[in-house]
Amino acid sequence: MDISHLYQTLIAQIEVLCTHVKSIHGDSIVCRAGCDECCVNFTIGAGEFAALKGKILNLPECSANKDRGSCFFLKSGLCSIYEFRPVICRTHGLPVRFAVDDGSVEYSSCGKNSPITMNESNTIDIDSINEKLAILNMLALKENPALKERYYLYEIFEQAN
Repeated sequence: MDISHLYQTLIAQIEVLCTHVKSIHGDSIVCRAGCDECCVNFTIGAGEFAALKGKILNLPECSANKDRGSCFFLKSGLCSIYEFRPVICRTHGLPVRFAVDDGSVEYSSCGKNSPITMNESNTIDIDSINEKLAILNMLALKENPALKERYYLYEIFEQAN
């Protein structure tokens, strides 16, 4: 199974969704180069790790930050792997919707965005994206049982050495 191809297909779908939501909300969305408050060291699943590893390994390391502070790939307030950034970086802060335990739907967006009215037609269904990522993770783990379930991005370099 080609995890990288499946991942690239998912990324293409996500980019279409993000572009659509950004076009609806226009200047209300404030995520721009230099806004890096949400750029922290987070984890990604095995599927994303496997798909991104080869692409990111060819890029220079950008910091030695391996704590839970700023992202390892944040350099002077900019993402040094922007083209290859994980799903969470592509969708974070955009207007999203998700189901909660009682079955209702909640909406969320970056607090820096101008006030926007969110509904089903102008938000990203983050649950649907997370389901696809979960499937990708299961496929990657089945293909390579030596993978861990979650990785910090900086571990791409540690795995290579």
